[in-house]
Amino acid sequence: MAYKANSMHNSSKRYSNNTLEGALEECRNISEKGFGIAKKNEEKLGKIIQEWNREVEKAKKHMKRNTTVSTSYKKYFQELEKTKTDLQELHNQTRDKFLENTERLQNFTITVFGKTMAGKSTLMEVLREGDGSSIGKGTQRTTRDVRSYPWKKTGIKFYDVPGIASAKYGGEDDNRIAFEAVEYADLVLFLITDDSVQPEEAEWLFRIRKKGKPVVCILNVKACGVNAAKTFEQRVRMVKRKFTNDKDRLDAIKEQFLAFANLNDIHQDWRNLPFWYVDLHTAWLSQQDKVHSKELYELSNFKQVEDEIINIVKNKGAFYQYKTFIDNIYAGIWNTREKLTEQVNNYKKTLPLTDSNKKKLEKLKSEIRRINRKELKDFIDTIINDLKEKVPNFVEYHYEDENCGSAWKRVIDGLQLEGKTNKFFEERTIFIKGRLQEFCREFIKEFRLTDSLGSFSTPFSGEGIIDIKFGVELAGSVATIGAFFIGGPIAALLVGIGSKLFSWLFDSKEKKIREARHKLEEVLKYWIDGSGCPDSDTRNKIDMAFYSTLQQAGIERLVGSPNFKNILTTIMEKTMDRSEEAYFDEVTNQFNEFVGIMQELFIKESNLANKLKNGLDDLNQDLLTPAFTLAGINERPLSVERELGKKVEIVLSNGHIDSDKIEYLNELLQEKVIVK
Repeated sequence: MAYKANSMHNSSKRYSNNTLEGALEECRNISEKGFGIAKKNEEKLGKIIQEWNREVEKAKKHMKRNTTVSTSYKKYFQELEKTKTDLQELHNQTRDKFLENTERLQNFTITVFGKTMAGKSTLMEVLREGDGSSIGKGTQRTTRDVRSYPWKKTGIKFYDVPGIASAKYGGEDDNRIAFEAVEYADLVLFLITDDSVQPEEAEWLFRIRKKGKPVVCILNVKACGVNAAKTFEQRVRMVKRKFTNDKDRLDAIKEQFLAFANLNDIHQDWRNLPFWYVDLHTAWLSQQDKVHSKELYELSNFKQVEDEIINIVKNKGAFYQYKTFIDNIYAGIWNTREKLTEQVNNYKKTLPLTDSNKKKLEKLKSEIRRINRKELKDFIDTIINDLKEKVPNFVEYHYEDENCGSAWKRVIDGLQLEGKTNKFFEERTIFIKGRLQEFCREFIKEFRLTDSLGSFSTPFSGEGIIDIKFGVELAGSVATIGAFFIGGPIAALLVGIGSKLFSWLFDSKEKKIREARHKLEEVLKYWIDGSGCPDSDTRNKIDMAFYSTLQQAGIERLVGSPNFKNILTTIMEKTMDRSEEAYFDEVTNQFNEFVGIMQELFIKESNLANKLKNGLDDLNQDLLTPAFTLAGINERPLSVERELGKKVEIVLSNGHIDSDKIEYLNELLQEKVIVK
């Protein structure tokens, strides 16, 4: 630590037998040490923010290199950029407020906080023994700016701030100005009145407590108001009735206000907050009415307020002065860690979703492949059946044709293979893209329905799937189909077959005609799908012609025997395989790219969040060590988990602290102390 805890403990003991001036001097001395610790941690926070900024920029540059998916990542990186900006702004605010308020923080400072017309200006007039010129006369927003003044009796500096909850009267900035003044307060006097208490007041106390500020609640009992026409006797009767006969009502108001702490959106422990009843206007009148000064002063109950404030400064002032520095930087580190931890938790929630969608993507790939292969089979079967239906009629007219090869070429031309295959592949393209886009949309929908991911955006978007032309891996494969089957083996095999058959007709016309028709039909059927049975010489010629053309087309493997159907199937399957892979590779790459960047940022965020946690742990030790000394606890905590204004969880080696010392820590920190 930056200072010796014993010096604070010994000094605090000395205050009770010494002067308030000595306590304030110790506050000034301790502020230098608190500033040193806070400044060191503020610089660490700045370095962590810079490290995070570098990681975001690194991820952005990485994605910009991938031109295929960079556009679809635009929204995601807008979210990252916003997080980066938020964290940087958070650090800037923490640093700026810390530096701006350094001079104010050097003196023990008390800020008076409360709703409009709660009595803040009246309290200021009492403390500075003023003439009452700043006291509101029943109008709203008496105080428009933060005003500082010394407590005339002690020299302690007070800050009077604009009243909260006055927006409907034109005070939209008042709440902000008032709350900013809390940043440099070592102690907050929170004023409410016996008129009524509102949930909005409790909400502001909740926010102040989240800053870790020690708070004293003052219930301003407006016994006679500011009515100057009341006689001394009337005022005495009215004030006494309020503080004695109506004591139960005041206690009920107090309990009603403290009960707000149990609301779900607050959920703090306010039981250890000091709570005093006082008639501030009567206290001010005691300074104006010299004849009845003493009676009015005692009647107002203001002496208790003065004594308790002085007692707090003498016994806890140095600790609170020191704590102000710790808590101001603690809040900045805590909020930064919360921001990063939220991102980390979001990512953790996506892990099961990511794993399940990886499996879904693989399953979808198999499903699309199965459907495409069935559609391809049906498409080719239609072509083959159509072609085979033409064989009998073709044989009837061309069994004796010397140019039957050219005639068969015209039959093939009539199939319009290139147009049909193009249309088939276009339909398959629409089908694949549609299914993949549906998968992507469902993935994004699941992301947005995941708890705490309502504002989380994924760059993974099926709408960004590019158009991949079928056959991109096999240049001109569709054209190759036409050229291969129209000008390839058919010409070599069928040219001359007709003239050869025609010469047989002179031996036995009817018989030879039947044989010629049969042989030509078998040749064509063998050529079409291998179902025909031509003679071995013709079969070998067909096979050799097909293999030669396959080699020229760069097709190394063929399933089944070489025929029109098998080769058409092989070319279209190969084209479809490559095209399917191209689409799935694009989506898979987007998916893996997204998961990869998330994983990298998750690891980095986790590491940075851990660094921030270590910083908070150090600050907790810096705070709890002197607190333990003040409580008379001769042990150093092993670890401390602290939520500002709410609770402190302390782990000790022996796991035990006397109950009276725990109670002292509760009152000192105004946070629920839990020992483990």
